Amino acid sequence: MTSSAGQINVRSLGHHAPAGLLVAVATVALILVPQRFGPSGLLVTVVVMQAGLIGAWAGATGTRGYIGSLIIGTGTAMSADTILALQSEPDLGPLAAVLALAFLAGILHQLSRSAPRRLATASLAGVSTLAVTLIAMSTLLLLYRVTDGSGFYVAIVVASGGAVAVGHLVDLMLPMPRITPDVPRGLTALVLSVGTAIAAAVTLSDAEGLMESLGAAMVGAILGLVAALLAVAASYIAAERRKLGWSLPWLQALIPLAGAAPVGYFLALQVLG
Repeated sequence: MTSSAGQINVRSLGHHAPAGLLVAVATVALILVPQRFGPSGLLVTVVVMQAGLIGAWAGATGTRGYIGSLIIGTGTAMSADTILALQSEPDLGPLAAVLALAFLAGILHQLSRSAPRRLATASLAGVSTLAVTLIAMSTLLLLYRVTDGSGFYVAIVVASGGAVAVGHLVDLMLPMPRITPDVPRGLTALVLSVGTAIAAAVTLSDAEGLMESLGAAMVGAILGLVAALLAVAASYIAAERRKLGWSLPWLQALIPLAGAAPVGYFLALQVLG
C-alpha cells in the first residue's frame, strides 16, 4: 500500500497484531503447561518468557550497553527464579536483595563502559527497569504456589492476559478516542480491557454467592486496569521506535503480564488468606 491511510493501517497492524498474538500464546502457556507438568513446567515457561524479554530489551528500548543488559538481566532472572523455586514457604522478601544487587550491577556496568559514556542515566534506567520487570515476572511462581494452581490462579492469569489481548484487538479496529495522536491506543480499548478482566475473574474463580462474585469482580477490575495501563505504557515505548521489529512485541506483551503478577499475588493472599 502506498497511500497514507494504507501506511497507517499497516503500521497499526504491526503494532497490535504480533503483541496481541504473543500475549495470547503466553497466557495459554501459563495455564496449560503447569496443568500438564506442574511447577516445573511453569518454571520453564517463565524462564522462556524472561529470556525473550532479556534478548529483546535493548533493541526495543534503545538502551545502551547491549552486552551489559544481557548479563545483568540473565543474572537477575536466574537469581530470582532460583530463590523462589527453592523456598520452603512463599516469600517475596528475598527479591529485594536481588533487585538491590541488580541496581549495583547496573551502576558498575555504567562505570565499565568505554568513554564517552553517552546516555549513561538512560542506560541505567533501562537496565534497572528490565531487572524490575524480570523480578516481577518471577512472582508467577509464588502465585501458582499460594493458589495451588487452582481456578483462582487461572482466573488471575486469564484476567491479566485477556485484558492485554482484548486491548490490542480493539485498538487495532477502533483506537478511539485516542489517548495521544502519536500512539495507536484509545480509551474504548482501556474500558473493554477492564471489562474483560472482570468477566474472566468472575467466571473462572468459581465464585459462589453475591459477595464472592463482587470480590472476584474487584480482583478482575484491579488486574485489568493494571495490565491495560501497562500495555498502553509499553505501546508508548514501541511508538518511539521508527521501525517495527521482532523485539517490540515481547515488551508489549510481557511487560503487562509481569507487572500484573505481583498484584495478582497480593490479591490472592488477601482473598485466600
